[in-house]
Amino acid sequence: MDYRATYDEYWNREDRQGESSFGCVSTVAEEIQRCVGVGSIVDIGCGHGHLVRELNQRGFDARGVDVSNVAVDAANATSPGRFQFGSILDLPLEDASFDCVVSTDCFEHLEQADVPRALAELWRVARQDVYLRIALKEDRDDRWHLTVKDREWWETCCYEAGFRKHPRYFLASPFGCLDQQTDHCTIVLSKIKDKALERYPLAALLAERQLHTDMSREAGRRSDAHNMRYFEAARRVRPGDRVLDIACGLGYGATQITHNSRCASYLGIDNSDYAIDYAQASFGDEAAAIRFEKGSLPECLAAREADSFDFIASFETLEHLQDPAGFLRECRRLLTPGGRLMLSVPNDWTEADGKDPNPHHFHVYTWNRILQELREEGFLIEQTVAETVSRRKEDGAWATHGYEWREHEVRSVETAAGEWCILLAMKSPFENTKAAFTNSAFAEAVGQSSNVMDFSNQYENPWLVRSLITRGLRTERAALQHELADEVLGRSQRSADRGAALCVKAYVQLGGESAWSESEPVVEACERYAGSVDVGAGPPIEVRWAVSLAYAGGLLAMRSGQRDRAKRLLQQAVDLPFMRYSPVLGTKTVGAALLLARLAVADRLNDEARTWFRRGLELSQQAVTADWSANYGDLARQPLPLFKELAEVLELGGQCAAGLALLEIDMPAPVFWEQIGASKSAEVERLTSEITSLNEQSQKAGEVLAWHQQQLSTWHGAYEHWRAQAEHWQGVAESPHPSLQHWNDQAALWRDLVEQSKIEIDQLRGMLEQQQASQQHWNAQAALWRDLVEKAYAENEHLRAEADRPRGTLGHLKQSLRRRVDSARAKWMRRPHRLDSTKAKASEEATLHKE
Repeated sequence: MDYRATYDEYWNREDRQGESSFGCVSTVAEEIQRCVGVGSIVDIGCGHGHLVRELNQRGFDARGVDVSNVAVDAANATSPGRFQFGSILDLPLEDASFDCVVSTDCFEHLEQADVPRALAELWRVARQDVYLRIALKEDRDDRWHLTVKDREWWETCCYEAGFRKHPRYFLASPFGCLDQQTDHCTIVLSKIKDKALERYPLAALLAERQLHTDMSREAGRRSDAHNMRYFEAARRVRPGDRVLDIACGLGYGATQITHNSRCASYLGIDNSDYAIDYAQASFGDEAAAIRFEKGSLPECLAAREADSFDFIASFETLEHLQDPAGFLRECRRLLTPGGRLMLSVPNDWTEADGKDPNPHHFHVYTWNRILQELREEGFLIEQTVAETVSRRKEDGAWATHGYEWREHEVRSVETAAGEWCILLAMKSPFENTKAAFTNSAFAEAVGQSSNVMDFSNQYENPWLVRSLITRGLRTERAALQHELADEVLGRSQRSADRGAALCVKAYVQLGGESAWSESEPVVEACERYAGSVDVGAGPPIEVRWAVSLAYAGGLLAMRSGQRDRAKRLLQQAVDLPFMRYSPVLGTKTVGAALLLARLAVADRLNDEARTWFRRGLELSQQAVTADWSANYGDLARQPLPLFKELAEVLELGGQCAAGLALLEIDMPAPVFWEQIGASKSAEVERLTSEITSLNEQSQKAGEVLAWHQQQLSTWHGAYEHWRAQAEHWQGVAESPHPSLQHWNDQAALWRDLVEQSKIEIDQLRGMLEQQQASQQHWNAQAALWRDLVEKAYAENEHLRAEADRPRGTLGHLKQSLRRRVDSARAKWMRRPHRLDSTKAKASEEATLHKE
């Protein structure tokens, strides 16, 4: 096919000039940046260059190639020298010349036979990553899309060309949408290392598929399910975590975890020599601390030191072990306090006989069993997720179901339907608290001695920092936060630990719905703590918690309508010397001043409001203008959240300044507050609230969609079944059969017999009608004989009346009368017998003919 001439014609059409194939080019550019980062990039089949220009604007070194000179000339008119002519089948580019190769809405325009060659060219030009966007349906002209296939077909072609699924694949193709065929699919790929590809081509890997599978080189539901677990595991790995992957298989999870988290190291263990060799060749990287070792369970775990890992992943493992409880015990020993274990088990894969058909599964797991085993071994449950890709048990029976990754409340998860149970559990932060603590979560600030980072000296139990205290690191499950906070209050004597626990309890209540009877004790505790701290000589960390508790207590009191109490607590937060801890604590003090001003404006106390607006502005100025080096140390080695919080202090000060200015202008109240709230932090808060609302709506819509999908799947299954049955019987009907003539002859014979039977039945029906007529005749005769008998009896009475006649005559008459009576009676008795006999015989003959 002459692609050049075809697409010169394409781009010369008036309805195609200036067109791009996606609705919002910035969304595609943002997605590319999230998946592969910023670097050199080339867009193959770039058209008029919309995506290239957007990428250049974001800092990429982006260029474009297209097979149409018409498109290249139009693109160079806007970005001179950035575009060149070239065919995807023979690109005019050097080997490994770009960090990423992009091709959007191009491959479907190729003939199917050209697809492998085009993919080979992309593999040659790319250093590491490839981003493809491919249409899955016919074009509007029903002409240009020459290869229309589904996502699985395209992915398989990519894997055959030497690519694997990119570790950030699910950012571009959300898991829950993978089985919903839309207008297009997005496939993000990574090149396989040359030596690994040479040693382990896809054909060789397929030969080992029954024992080992690299799920990043396989398309389909099973692959998607396994990759999704590692992708989600990476999101739960804390910065600086040492990760252990038990039963890692061919090691494809290593790239998911190390490319989607800031883990310090990764170690994969498996008992297969083949698996470890493959994993080391494909994913091993000593410089990045990615290693693989052979080891059998549980011996390989027992040989390792306690408290040596911060995160353990083990998917599809427990059901294969003879002693799963012992395995969980070893995992808990290996984890540091507050360390996490993430695992998966099949969710009740039993069939009708109550047994799991997999001969390698020693146990049948359900939600109840896995939760019980984890709790018995001392784990705290953080999160429970049901994963499904094809089917799951519903009301005890298997039901077809599409892709789903859904989190469920721990307290009610026992009834959650899912193909697999996914659980995130935590080792108690109170277990072995004497283990050497390192502030690995903020590795970028190691060596800094500011108050913000000195956890080891500030807390009695520094392991609480990542499990309970620090947002983004701690458990997100409110019930577990509350439980841990109560345990801290029952255990700890140091003020900082208790202050942190109280603050967690206060914000848990602020995040939920609680009665004043539940909130009041927390508010009272906040008041006691904030009023008892020695702000002049006490540890700076106690000032930090005094300010935070006064602020949180004020919020709780405000929500409950206790305005005077709220004002006292917020004023206390403003008055405490926050700079003794850190300028970033100004988020609470300036925030408290802003709230006090809001309360004053609501009470129409404008002079008081000015006082609080001015106080907040002064506190913000004090925090932002403080000597940064003196307060923070080396500015290039600070914890990432620090300057974001400092920026928030400045924004809050900006709102106070706006309040001071706007109080001097007469304006409607809604406009007043709208102007004060016009800041980035307020916008973030508003957007966060909207996102939360949208997530709730999305979850509800997802439940409705899941029901409709289930119904659709059921009807589709029924349709496929009956379609298969129709095709089967149609084939039977159309195909010649050796016994067909025999059965045709038999059918003809039975038709003859039926016809003969019909004739005999008609004859019997006639005989029966004759018998019925005969019966009527004899019934009339019987009536006649009854009349004769009655006359005979009457005559007998007459003879008795003549008793005075001679006895001879009388005797003669009696004898004559008796003979006549006997004769009549005999005739009467014989006729019913003959009639019954005739009817019985006719019935027998009819039955015989019917048979």
